[in-house]
Amino acid sequence: MARSSTRLLETVGASGVCEGTINGKAAHENKVARLAARAIGLRLPCLLVVLLSFAGQALGQYDLGHLELHGGYAHITGDGGLDGFNAGGALRFNQRVSLAVDYDSTWDRTLPTAFITSGAGVLVVRSYLANYLIGPRIFFPAKKLTFKNQQLLPFGEFQFGGSHLSTTVEEAALGSRKSSSNAYTWLIGGGVDYDFTRHWAGRVNADLLRTHFASTGQSRFRFVMGVVYTFAGGGK
Repeated sequence: MARSSTRLLETVGASGVCEGTINGKAAHENKVARLAARAIGLRLPCLLVVLLSFAGQALGQYDLGHLELHGGYAHITGDGGLDGFNAGGALRFNQRVSLAVDYDSTWDRTLPTAFITSGAGVLVVRSYLANYLIGPRIFFPAKKLTFKNQQLLPFGEFQFGGSHLSTTVEEAALGSRKSSSNAYTWLIGGGVDYDFTRHWAGRVNADLLRTHFASTGQSRFRFVMGVVYTFAGGGK
């Protein structure tokens, strides 16, 4: 009986020691974690200040006069006719040559009222097409092309990239089905800029857009009408 009591006390004592060791270790780990979090919290603002400083120096050394931003309304034929917007930018290397990046986001807006009736009931098809394109834009300055004493600046362009097309088919009896696909895309065409001020201009684009969904080619007409902002009027 005495031996059993002694063993029980030893076991309890050992458990208390282990528990104390574990609690002490946990407290130490929590303290280390708090110190690490505090150090990170102090370093992050410093790191952010350093990064912003370098970014400011880089922007200060770069001539933003060669940078333009543009955007506006976009229309693309096919899939019931798609309407949306275009946005992008370009870097001017000189008066004639620039490298442009464009993003088109277009969808079919007409289908809530223009629907097709099938054997399964009312059939509604909704389409969405997005284009991601990059390529050269070549300008052809001509002083004789003017309108109301402002110069018209024609250009040609060739771009390549990718497209994403998604289609949703909704039927009253069968519900909705959705499919999507990505494909290689290129376009060729041109347009004209009309200067409003030193910084602002209007732009019209008309292009042949060639998509390649379902391992076949689709020819589409792309029309864009919008505005251009050049940071310092540079390059024109």
